[in-house]
Amino acid sequence: MNSLKIAALTCFVFTLASMASAAGSGSGKFGETAPDFPPGAFTDGGQYSVSDFRGKVLVLYFGCPVCPRNRGSIPERNKIVEQFKGKPVKFLAITPAEMEECKGYTTSTKLEMPCFADGLGVMQQRYGTQISLSNIWQFRVIDANGVVVAYDMSADAITKALANVKWTYKDDGYDPRLANIVEMLEWNQYVPAMTALKPYLKQRSKTADSAHALFEKVKRTVGEGWATEADAATADDKPKAADLYTKLAACFPDDALGKHAADALKKLKTDKSVMNELAARRMYAQLYTVMSKATPQQKTDVITFCNSISTRYPESPTGQKAAALAKELEGGK
Repeated sequence: MNSLKIAALTCFVFTLASMASAAGSGSGKFGETAPDFPPGAFTDGGQYSVSDFRGKVLVLYFGCPVCPRNRGSIPERNKIVEQFKGKPVKFLAITPAEMEECKGYTTSTKLEMPCFADGLGVMQQRYGTQISLSNIWQFRVIDANGVVVAYDMSADAITKALANVKWTYKDDGYDPRLANIVEMLEWNQYVPAMTALKPYLKQRSKTADSAHALFEKVKRTVGEGWATEADAATADDKPKAADLYTKLAACFPDDALGKHAADALKKLKTDKSVMNELAARRMYAQLYTVMSKATPQQKTDVITFCNSISTRYPESPTGQKAAALAKELEGGK
């Protein structure tokens, strides 16, 4: 008997338990700030943070890739995704499997959302669930403030979360040629968006006029806030200041705002705390590939690597984050 037939029988046995669990009664996360993704990757090659979706709605779908009942429900999930196209909501899937299995799952079921490879179960642990043949799916609806507001991937739950949620840029009437840039800005992808906007600022056309208006709005509503926050952070949180100045320099390179940031960044990069943080990040970045491919049998190796980062850079924010991740992985054994 093949694995899918075995899975089908098991799913039948646990149907009632699964349905009860899907109601979300045991999660304990309702009304709380939604935890972020651990290091890893999605089947579309992206790397997302929950904070990328602040100001919009995010729907998470945890699903068992080997359960026929869950796989058979994918058309129903896709209908919801289609229903909300053009609305300020994103759908992301989380699967308890390494990347290659995730890709096979999304391709064979035609799932219409990027899928996060959660082979080590960190994302499930953060959301108080464990996807299995006795718990074949779970959902989390996260509102514009980053708070979990529903455990139901239904039109009613999503519509309620979308109440009073508006686009930040799409309704301002920018030139259609800037549509892709506006889309990136809506989802807080500021650096690639502003980089793509730069060539339009050098033109003389109606599109250029629209581009300048968009540039000024981003500068006024986002850039100036980053600058104020960065200047304040230079006294007691230099790595944070360096992060903000880096974004400013990348987004506004020819503006006084970006030039000030570039000058400040040169000084900060010679600071030992910033140097250690950048070095720790270079090590930590390897986890995005490693964890997306890791299996439970490799968890100990991942823990060891996390501890090596925290041992080498114990005072850095990333070193401390690596230590916390190691403890989290140990707790999920």
